[in-house]
Amino acid sequence: MKFGVILLCQLFAFLPLVAQETIAVQAKDGDGIYAILRKQGLNPVKHYEAFLKLNKDNIKNGSELYLGRTYYIPNVEDSFKRKALLVANEVESPIFDKELAHISVASERLSGAVIYLLLSEAATDQLRPEHKNFRSEVVRQLTENLMVHGAKVYFFEDDTMSGELADGQEVPTATEKAIAGPRQLSAYVEEINTRYLRNRSKYQRVLVLDIDGTLTSLDHKEMTVYHHQKSKEGQAFAKHLIEMLKGNGLVHKDLPKPGVLLNHRNLFLAKNVLPPISMLQINNQDNGKKVNKLDKDGFSSMIATAVLADFEDVNDGN
Repeated sequence: MKFGVILLCQLFAFLPLVAQETIAVQAKDGDGIYAILRKQGLNPVKHYEAFLKLNKDNIKNGSELYLGRTYYIPNVEDSFKRKALLVANEVESPIFDKELAHISVASERLSGAVIYLLLSEAATDQLRPEHKNFRSEVVRQLTENLMVHGAKVYFFEDDTMSGELADGQEVPTATEKAIAGPRQLSAYVEEINTRYLRNRSKYQRVLVLDIDGTLTSLDHKEMTVYHHQKSKEGQAFAKHLIEMLKGNGLVHKDLPKPGVLLNHRNLFLAKNVLPPISMLQINNQDNGKKVNKLDKDGFSSMIATAVLADFEDVNDGN
C-alpha cells in the first residue's frame, strides 16, 4: 500500500513536467508533421524527430497524422510563439498565431539577441483606424524580420490607460517628442529591467519607434535617430541605424549623425533602463528624394540589418 502511494505521488509530480514540456494540439484537415509544427511556430526540420518520438503511437504510414486526433508539440524556447511576445498589463502573449504557418526561419544570425520594441505614445483615441493599423503593421513586420533571424523580441504596449499624453517640447532645444507619460515610462523601466536581468549575458537593446500618427506610408519620409549621450553602446547602436538609413536616403538632411535625447521624459527612460536605447523618429514630412519608395517590409529589413551589424560588432569585440 505504501509503495502504491509513493508511486502515485511520483506520477502526479511528473504530470506537470510533461504539460510544461509539450503543447497539445488537434490535427486539422491538410495537416502533416511539417504543417502542424509550423503552425505552432517551430522549425519543422529541427523538431521533426522530437515530434515523432512524442507521438510515435499516433502516426500512420511513418509520417501521416490522423485527422482530429491530439498530438503533442515540443514546448521549446525557439518557438516563434515564445520568441515574439506582446507585453501588456504585465502579461506576455504571442504576437503571431495564425500567420505562423507562413513564417519560416531565415537564419540564426541574431541568436542570443534580445530586442525591446516600444511604440511612442500618440493620441490613439484621435487616430483614424488606418493610422492605428499602419503603426501596428510596421511594428509587427519589424518584429517578424528580427525574429526569423533568431532574435527574441518583446513589444511593450501602452497599458497605463491613464489618458496622459506625452508632451512634445518641454525642452526648448529638444527636437524629439516625449515617448510617453510618466506612469507609462515607469512601467516600461520596471518591465524591461526585469527581463534584462533574466537575459543578463545576452546582447540587449531598446528601440523606440516614434511613428507620426498621420502616416499610412513610409515613401519619401524623413527619419531621424536619437541616443543617450552618456551611453557608448547606445551611440554605437544609433550609428548603425543612421548609417543604414543614410545609405537609403532616409536621413533628415540636417542630421547627418545621430541626435541626442534631450526631452527630460526620454532621458528618464534612457537613464533608468538597463539596456542601451535608441529612438527612431519617422516624420510626416517629405525628404525631397523621389526615388526611395519604401514599403513596410523593406523598412523592417533595413532596421533588422542595422541591428545585425551592431550585434556582430559587439560579438566581434568580445
